[in-house]
Amino acid sequence: LTAAIPPSEPSKVGYTFVGWDKEFDAITGDLEVIAVYEINTYSVSFITNQSTSLPSLEGIEHGDTIDLPTLQKLGSIFLGWYLDAEYQNEFTNTQEVTTNITLYAKWQIEYYSVNEVKERIDQNASGVSVEFVGVVIGFDSMGYAHVADETGSIYVRAKHAQLYLGNQVRITGIGFVYMGTASYPEYTRQIQEAGILISA
Repeated sequence: LTAAIPPSEPSKVGYTFVGWDKEFDAITGDLEVIAVYEINTYSVSFITNQSTSLPSLEGIEHGDTIDLPTLQKLGSIFLGWYLDAEYQNEFTNTQEVTTNITLYAKWQIEYYSVNEVKERIDQNASGVSVEFVGVVIGFDSMGYAHVADETGSIYVRAKHAQLYLGNQVRITGIGFVYMGTASYPEYTRQIQEAGILISA
């Protein structure tokens, strides 16, 4: 009986060599030995760049394509998935997965949420340009409006034909911190009337 000397482990793109289909340590005649492979599997992780996260996809086989999720975010347009945080290399659902990858969601800001408007005002108390969409939910004694979306409400120091109860409006203007409202925090951040643009 003769034992054959195995060759160097073979390689195959997208697969891992796991051995030979039969033993060859006691050969008595001609013998065909076939390499056995397992297909590589990968994970796909998602960085959504929003408050809602997505679970990773596991066990994606080499060469498979995946159905990429489409995201929604208030005030932003989803532009697709990218392989890098600088958004230089787009990844689409026609591309094959050939390694572990992390995908980054790219967004284009169409307008800010009310909460984002407040954050921008806090960072620029003396005044900052903002644009947002919300619904008129009420008025103060002077007839100025409180406008809200799903993230919060803000005080709009203006009177306008489009500012009536229940109307959805798009507001472009200057947000600022009004310092005389310590007892009424809902008035601390305001949108000033000067230069304001309001449309339905």
